[in-house]
Amino acid sequence: MKSAISNFFEALNKEEAKLVPRLAGDRLGIQLRCALSELDWYHYNITRTQKPTYEQQEHYYILQLGVVRLIHLALSSRPSFDAPVVSFPRSPELSRAVLELASALGMIQHGRRVAQYVAMGVGSIVEGEQGEFNVKLPEKLVNSSGHEKDVLEGFTFESRRQFEHLMQAEPIRNLDVEVEEKLSALVRPWGRYFIGYDADPLLDDYFFGLAYQNIQLQEGFDSFHYALKFGGVRYQHYVLALTFLLSNYMRHERFAEALVRKDGSIRLENVLTITSDVEPFIADLREAVNCFGSVFEDFEELGVDDARTVFDVLSCGRHNLDLVSPPGAPIPLVVQCSDQGLIRCLAGARSEPVRFLLEALRYQFPKDYDRNQCSREGSLQKAIKRILGKAFNGISFHENIQAKVPEKLLTDIDLVVMEKATGLVLLCQLKHQDLYGFNLHAERTRGTRLVEQAHDWLVAVDSWLQKVGQQGLRSALQLRNEHPPLLVYRLVIAKHFAHQLKEIALHQKALYANWPQLLLATEVASRGASSRGLIELVDRLREIPELQSAYEHLPEGRTKWSVGDLTFSTFQSD
Repeated sequence: MKSAISNFFEALNKEEAKLVPRLAGDRLGIQLRCALSELDWYHYNITRTQKPTYEQQEHYYILQLGVVRLIHLALSSRPSFDAPVVSFPRSPELSRAVLELASALGMIQHGRRVAQYVAMGVGSIVEGEQGEFNVKLPEKLVNSSGHEKDVLEGFTFESRRQFEHLMQAEPIRNLDVEVEEKLSALVRPWGRYFIGYDADPLLDDYFFGLAYQNIQLQEGFDSFHYALKFGGVRYQHYVLALTFLLSNYMRHERFAEALVRKDGSIRLENVLTITSDVEPFIADLREAVNCFGSVFEDFEELGVDDARTVFDVLSCGRHNLDLVSPPGAPIPLVVQCSDQGLIRCLAGARSEPVRFLLEALRYQFPKDYDRNQCSREGSLQKAIKRILGKAFNGISFHENIQAKVPEKLLTDIDLVVMEKATGLVLLCQLKHQDLYGFNLHAERTRGTRLVEQAHDWLVAVDSWLQKVGQQGLRSALQLRNEHPPLLVYRLVIAKHFAHQLKEIALHQKALYANWPQLLLATEVASRGASSRGLIELVDRLREIPELQSAYEHLPEGRTKWSVGDLTFSTFQSD
């Protein structure tokens, strides 16, 4: 007998299958084009709303899920469209119909996310007599990653604040005036409804600089060394190309706003989402990468064939539809409708462009990705040594210590931090989880793997310390006898996510932190003349589980969703 969760997944699949023929019968890709335009238009407005309501945020969440799924279904349901790409002004009737379709797909994807939550052990699903499904969630929903997000947002906010302060300098303000004048002078209506504009080197430089600052603040920007290669192409080329796309989109938004101010007959929603021909687009991308990349030391020019590889990675098309299949997949920046035409998606450029790049590299070049992951440990070692070495006096570091007993290697210790005066020792394991956004399946599988690996490491280190004792640890660290007795702590440091480690860390009396949490703890521990050194850092790290436990998701009332013949409700127990 099938379980309720299996029946729920099956019901969701059946409702989605009913919608596919509508997309398969769209010979021109009109619904795909309209859906992307509606997503861009909603994103443009909600990001400029000071305090969007819960309903607005929920609507955008469903629309985002639905449009990304619509991309997958529209491209997979037909081998090609009859036209390379289409453009047309916004039609209320068409928009309404496509929004209904995207919303239905979004609710189906949301249902899949709910089912994934239940599969992770959060709540339960009960099938009613009338075929509806009731999803019961716990009275309190712990937001395990809430503290991590707050710490990261704090650093990001401060970086943006400093950048905005810099932008207030008089030379920059004068440049802004010149940019605005050029935008107005170079833009013009094209056809009856659309937009055209000319290029200018000043605008190219200005918006590339803004985009590069924005990209640097994105999680995962520094995931790999610039010279590492994927598919024979440097990571640096991919990042520069991604920055070019974002700069292009930022410039286009400003051109669109300038055109509407200049010509009141043009509607902004008609000119936000635009199409391009593939070959000229790739040529512009290559030229931009080589132009802006030339300022970097050891830069290598991007060739014609490699530019095509970069474009294939940064675009979503029939060649990589699995990227946009899971609920919670990142919004693509470029949707390749055919070999000749593409649609630019501003919402994708403004949401998680770096995550899309990393997911695409992992998908297209899995062997290169796995091999290049090995380099991350060394980069994280250098970063930790730089930060701690600057914050605390009298500390030393040892890398890649082998924890072994006679004729048997138990584990490796990636980094050892030691304070000479006190004998305090941090034995560190470094982990580098990939970003998963709100893809619950990826969060579950990667989190499970992190917990298992960290648990095995802690067990192995404990076994080693028990067998070799203080003298064996001193020997491994090459310490002289005059050093004080060693006070040992075990610390797991993850680049992005560490909240899954809470239970095993508490059970095994270990410390854990992700990179931003370690930065914050170091900053607080080293502040002022009263700092007690590394023990102060340890005390700050000990607070993380308690801080993490204080975060809960806001309570929700009963929410009912209806898609075709399927109805499901989610509610929290009293």
